Amino acid sequence: MKALTLAAAAFFAVAGASYAQEALSTGAVEQLQTLAPTLDVTTLTPIQISEINEAVASQDGLDESELNTIIGKMEPAN
Repeated sequence: MKALTLAAAAFFAVAGASYAQEALSTGAVEQLQTLAPTLDVTTLTPIQISEINEAVASQDGLDESELNTIIGKMEPAN
């Protein structure tokens, strides 16, 4: 029973961390307002949000080229 409780607690801790990562950081929002003010952030996938947050937090930061690469992943191929 104790193992089951610990497993459930670990699951919810990981699930909670994953859910929290699905929101854009304050820095990411500011960068997006500068780099792509017309971007509808509600269309971003959780993976794209995570990639944008990681890029903004990185030493190099997020630039327009990297943003286009991340956003391009959500556009359908012709």
